[in-house]
Amino acid sequence: MKKIYILIALILFSGIILKAQYAGGSGSGIFSGSLSGRHLTNWFQTNGNWSTPGNWIDGVVPNASEEANISAEATLDGDYTYPVVNIASGGILTIPEGNTLTVTDDLQNGSGNSGLMLQNGSSLIHHNANVPGTMQRQVSNADWTSGMDGWHLLSSPVENQLLVNGGFTADPYDFYAWGENTNAWLNQKVGANNITAFVPGTGYLVSYDDGGTKTFAGDLNVTGITFSNLSKTGSSYYIGYHLLGNPFTSALKWNDGNWAMTNVGGVASVWNETAQNYTSLANPNDIIPANQGFFVQVTDAINSITIPSVARTHSLTAFYKEIPADYLKLKITNSVNATFDETIVRLKNDATVSYDPDYDGHKITGSETAPHLYTIIQAGENAAVNTYGTTDVPAGIEMGFRPGADATYTLKAEEFTFDRQIVLEDRVTGATMILEAGSSYAFNGTSGDAENRFMLHFSPLGVPVHEMGNDLVAYTSGDVIYIRSSGESPAEVKITTVSGQLVYRGMVAPESQFSVNTGSWTPGIYLVVLTSGNESFRQKVVIR
Repeated sequence: MKKIYILIALILFSGIILKAQYAGGSGSGIFSGSLSGRHLTNWFQTNGNWSTPGNWIDGVVPNASEEANISAEATLDGDYTYPVVNIASGGILTIPEGNTLTVTDDLQNGSGNSGLMLQNGSSLIHHNANVPGTMQRQVSNADWTSGMDGWHLLSSPVENQLLVNGGFTADPYDFYAWGENTNAWLNQKVGANNITAFVPGTGYLVSYDDGGTKTFAGDLNVTGITFSNLSKTGSSYYIGYHLLGNPFTSALKWNDGNWAMTNVGGVASVWNETAQNYTSLANPNDIIPANQGFFVQVTDAINSITIPSVARTHSLTAFYKEIPADYLKLKITNSVNATFDETIVRLKNDATVSYDPDYDGHKITGSETAPHLYTIIQAGENAAVNTYGTTDVPAGIEMGFRPGADATYTLKAEEFTFDRQIVLEDRVTGATMILEAGSSYAFNGTSGDAENRFMLHFSPLGVPVHEMGNDLVAYTSGDVIYIRSSGESPAEVKITTVSGQLVYRGMVAPESQFSVNTGSWTPGIYLVVLTSGNESFRQKVVIR
């Protein structure tokens, strides 16, 4: 007799399914049953906060090993992790600013886009696709009298976000994509540019006169995004830049070992709205916030980069970051507005004095009203991140500065982990200062200042630097430099230009004096460095 199979499905309690199967013939057979359903006690049934036990059907908030089911309006008031979260039809889960949810196995939302609401500054990490939801992004009002105020680099966390939805084209507004092949911004208002929707993994430059809340709604991105053979047009130092974007509902750890990159530079740049400048992401695990666009540079026409989902992280507040060895971050602020800029100088074993795409990052110009600070690689090529090899540290590094306004400026060593001493020289005032973590230098800056205003002078490893005193003295008379030593040990003499070029090297005997004729040298400032034993002394001299 032919067997007959009957599948009976009973719907119990908003998505709980009981399955039973009967197998038999001639009126007899075997009955087998299985239950696939939610833990009946882990239901959020009363509108209110997640952490309130009375809002749960059994009076207990589920622990991290249990699943959670939502049939009312739940507000997540904390940081939670669950293997399974189910939003039943009619249920709503809201994640407010500063709160996070991680779902390690399965997230389901039966209430559509409105059933899962991520407010500005919240974070969600889950792993299964086809989950609808809404994510909000708060943008500040633009001061349209200031060219770079109120700009944001924006990226979508949903798969198909049209610009006509969510307030992204609410007048008055500006919306641009970046065109690498033209090295220019592409205006969304120009129909030929065909910018009608966010492309996942791509960033956009936006500004709004009224600001407010912008809304992304649709299926949330959870898979990594790969770009291959991004264009590299032209031959200048600043070609090959592409504006990518964080495609997820959480922050990303930049270059944390999970990013698959071929012929892509190791330094990314994000726009800092307060600084009105670009901030460099130079270290592994530097943070790219949710909804944030970021620039990368491809170094060859054959290239690829994958933005990996495994690099997602909850990063909502200040966090501890280990500063690498041989690392200097300088920050410059001013007395008339909140804008600032930063530049990084560091050492790595296999870096060189030339531009290294894996370690260096070009200076990308920000607002005209903000200060700009950078090191100079060569004429026409400036760096926000400049990396040298540990064995070929130059004696001096030229540093450029452009004021955004006539003001008092403060240059501060925000981070400093060098084993050797570094001396900051102001070539306008002649002042020098030995840098250490937290040290700062105040000066007046005006629009007429020379850009190559500063020098960083590096001492040999392990040799402390002092200003010259009674034991060692250097001075000029006419076109002659006189060097006198009253110490008991011989001293090595090096004379360099302020850019670090060695022009003289010799020795001075104990308790003696000798001279160096500079008649053929170019007039200017020179640095005399005398090393005696385990100490080094320096003196700036002027050849006229």
